[in-house]
Amino acid sequence: MRPSDSVCLESFVTWTGRSSMEVFVKVTAEDLRSSERRIAATAFLTFVAVDDGGRPMHVPPVLPESDEERKLNESGDERAEHRRMHRAQSQEMAKYLTTSRPW
Repeated sequence: MRPSDSVCLESFVTWTGRSSMEVFVKVTAEDLRSSERRIAATAFLTFVAVDDGGRPMHVPPVLPESDEERKLNESGDERAEHRRMHRAQSQEMAKYLTTSRPW
């Protein structure tokens, strides 16, 4: 990012599970002097829909409209599986972590 850049954030829901939703965020930077645009950052965020009692609730499926939305939706199951595997690995690793200091 440069001081002459303008930044635009675009986001949309790309995939849903039973109660979770994946949101894609794209950050586009535009140099205000040259009008050059570029992708500055991207991210996938995951949220769980909850009811008034704080319990997970059903979310409707995504209906992608653009080619970009369709591509991201088609690959959503794979990213969700990757998140599940990563969460399981993190939980397994946490079993070995302590708050005690060895010195």
